[in-house]
Amino acid sequence: FRSLPYASPTSVLFPSSPLHFTYTAPLFSLRCFPSPRSRPAKLPPRPPSPSSERPTPPPSLIATTAPSSSPFLSPSELRARTTALKNLRKPYTMDLTIFASKKKVHKSAVIRERCKRRLREAVRLAVVRGARADGKEEQRVRIEDEDVRVLGPRKWLLPGYHYIASISLEIYRAPLPNLVEDMRKALSTLRKKAENGMLAQQLSKIPSPPPDPVLDEDEAAKLEEQRRLH
Repeated sequence: FRSLPYASPTSVLFPSSPLHFTYTAPLFSLRCFPSPRSRPAKLPPRPPSPSSERPTPPPSLIATTAPSSSPFLSPSELRARTTALKNLRKPYTMDLTIFASKKKVHKSAVIRERCKRRLREAVRLAVVRGARADGKEEQRVRIEDEDVRVLGPRKWLLPGYHYIASISLEIYRAPLPNLVEDMRKALSTLRKKAENGMLAQQLSKIPSPPPDPVLDEDEAAKLEEQRRLH
């Protein structure tokens, strides 16, 4: 998880972008919007040091490599390296910021941090493991790894979007299956809203065709005669 920096301006936390969507659940509220592109501040140039003006001696390659070593891999090493690269999974970073205020959650920082951990765990189970609530009498969490292997986090998350969650005290004692199920509904609803919003924005940029010219009665009669002849 990657969070927004502390003391971010209000324009970053509550952007006025048209692609800003909200989902409200009994335990939390979740918002998503395009991630702000923060440009790092340019550092001042470093003054030159006296040691940098001295001539650098040429590097020595003695005793750096073994005389019998080869720069090429053997067939077995090449196959092992290729297999390791195929099995390597690039980690998916989710931009998530959690608000846990003293007024809505609790004055104790320990309780607020526990509520944050429970929400992060619900997000991780829903996004990474494909978990959902299972059972009617006994609420349990069911893992669906086969579905996750095909789609993964991209089934729930939108690339380039930041998520902000505002939690309440009910998360502290809420059953984890209920929390996971609410998170699944929130993420899927926000994804559908964002996709529809992006589609509507792209359609609005398409120029509309020019209106049909208005014909006089004589021209309209001539066109009608030509149509009848053809």
